[in-house]
Amino acid sequence: MWPELETLLQDGIVGFFTQFELLEILGYPPNSRTPINLFTLAIAGDDGLSVLETGFLTKRIALNSLKGWSFGLHRQMLSIPKLLESLNVLKSEGTWLPASLPVWVGKLTPLQRQFVPANSLNDIPYNRVLKNNFGNGSLVFELIDPLKTGLAPLLSKSTSLLDLSEKISTAIPLHIGKLADRLGGVTIQLPVEVIQSRFGRRGGEYAVEVAWHPKATPRNLNATVEVVYDETILGFGSMNITDGEAIIAPDAGIGTFRGHIWDPQNNILLSATDETAFINTVSFGMGLVRHEPRVFQSNAYDSNLQDMRVQLVGHDTQSIVGDTSASDIRRPVRNRIYKEERTRLTEQRRFVQYNPKQHGAATERSRALSDVRGLIDQFGFKGVWLWDPFLAPQDVIDTLFYNKNFGSEMRAITALKTPAGSTTTKEALKATYAALLQNLRSNFHGLKIEFRSSDGNNGWDFHDRFIIFPYLENGARAWSLGTSVNGLGKAHHILQEADNGQLIHDAFLELWDAVDQPTNLVWKQP
Repeated sequence: MWPELETLLQDGIVGFFTQFELLEILGYPPNSRTPINLFTLAIAGDDGLSVLETGFLTKRIALNSLKGWSFGLHRQMLSIPKLLESLNVLKSEGTWLPASLPVWVGKLTPLQRQFVPANSLNDIPYNRVLKNNFGNGSLVFELIDPLKTGLAPLLSKSTSLLDLSEKISTAIPLHIGKLADRLGGVTIQLPVEVIQSRFGRRGGEYAVEVAWHPKATPRNLNATVEVVYDETILGFGSMNITDGEAIIAPDAGIGTFRGHIWDPQNNILLSATDETAFINTVSFGMGLVRHEPRVFQSNAYDSNLQDMRVQLVGHDTQSIVGDTSASDIRRPVRNRIYKEERTRLTEQRRFVQYNPKQHGAATERSRALSDVRGLIDQFGFKGVWLWDPFLAPQDVIDTLFYNKNFGSEMRAITALKTPAGSTTTKEALKATYAALLQNLRSNFHGLKIEFRSSDGNNGWDFHDRFIIFPYLENGARAWSLGTSVNGLGKAHHILQEADNGQLIHDAFLELWDAVDQPTNLVWKQP
């Protein structure tokens, strides 16, 4: 199937392999005795594989969302001749028979040989289903099933696949839910073990170090380094090396690099790095934990409920250690790249969906509030703005009061909206809100909030609900809540980051400045 596979399995080319560990994720459809190949991974190794447990590694897995189906994870050891024989039978007869029982596979198509490096700055997708791909990386041979017809019931329900992936990963770290395009296929992994390599920095230059396996005969290799910054090549070097260390290219001081080791004798990569960078500077932000917690009444309307306590953190000082000579270059480029990336991702929106009908109202309410509070803790160290036409005292308590960042500047705007049928006037509602917050049982420690309404001649009506983080390094960010704070998790809605947080920031600020009048102030602390 691959003429070079048998050659590369010979001693001393990629490693010293004697057998394969075969991991098969099998699906059992309703009323069928023949399992379906969900994913098969064959990892080349030596005699040490013999100590691994064989057989099914999990009990038969059933999914509530896929009636009648079950799944299993099976491990066995195969000799190299047996695996090669199984591949030849698959090619000639279309039957996958690595063990005594056949496994149904779709029409598989072989891909060209691939090389998958270890993760560095990036999460390399293929590593989610490879085994222990650290160090030099792995040569990979892959058979793909483009149609995946036998897996349609599973793939049509993303929740089913994620549930199965989670159950499989408790036994072995194969995260199939994160790489559904590889399902139905067969992957053969040859970890590079004939050498150990390391790319590093020596003073002002990039270097590589190579050490051979004790059984290997050293041969001539070629090492390269490419240094890239802002899609521009700042440095490149190539050097022949057999063993030991070699200097390859000058260090530009900024950018990331990729290193490769090529074996010209066998026309294969023996090592490659993902995009990699070295730390030049370290920024330390001193976030001192405050001894006194914020204590507040958890419910504005019921003083008998238990008080909440929030441990506060103060962001007081920041220090930079290391070489900062390139910071003036990095900052403007980083800001431009950030804006371009945000534009590019406009149509790739990430969102969190809440569905109380599916998961229960209490569960989704708790999850939604936890997610919003998590955003506040993560991005609200300098400020948080909350924009909601139905915003009431309990909503402010449920969100802004939980901000653990001491002294964070928080703003909130309400339109004093009430449920249909309410006869309360806006002035009466404003007075009620002010009294509830002013008389709240709390020490208000580290709390800095101004709560305004948009009623009257100064402001205007609004509909959207946003939480905004105005003081981030690369500009403001904003999330659409999808519902009012009082409705978080109670009905279906989506929490989603907005495409242009700065525009939402500017719109909020326009209204905020318009209602900067005593008649629009609901409550202020301190």
